[in-house]
Amino acid sequence: ITEYPLAAAKSVPTAMAAGPDGAVWFIETGGNKIGRIDPTTAKITEHPIPTPKATPMGTVAGADGAMWFTEASADKLGRLNPATGAITEYPLAAAKSVPTAMAAGPDGAVWFIETGGNKIGRIDPATGEIKEFPVPSANSVPVFIAPGPDGALWFTELSGNKIGRVGGI
Repeated sequence: ITEYPLAAAKSVPTAMAAGPDGAVWFIETGGNKIGRIDPTTAKITEHPIPTPKATPMGTVAGADGAMWFTEASADKLGRLNPATGAITEYPLAAAKSVPTAMAAGPDGAVWFIETGGNKIGRIDPATGEIKEFPVPSANSVPVFIAPGPDGALWFTELSGNKIGRVGGI
């Protein structure tokens, strides 16, 4: 095991994803940043999120070549262009949606969980259009999401004690 220290003492690194640029990208929940580590050189680059105290939680590489991330406290999604470091933010319609985990869908969209809103969301990387799908069980607290081999998105319902599936996409 090799460890790589981060500059900020309380950056609180959480989610990670392989990026389209061959790097490993990670979320710094406490540092309000999205970071990148080059696996060959171990060089770490950090990108501050424009919204203060956004509480980033999840990240995934999108089909558009960008790194996408959630901003749980800000009720936004973020898109980071790996080539330029530019960040674009996309606000969700409802307050207290609390977007957390993300997954790249087989349809080319980025899918995400709205833990507070009890919804599964989808953003089209080409247009920025967001669609939201309510989870049938009230207050089920969806937490994680992953693409399945069947072309559907699968998610967990923490309080619902269920596994959910978004199909026909």
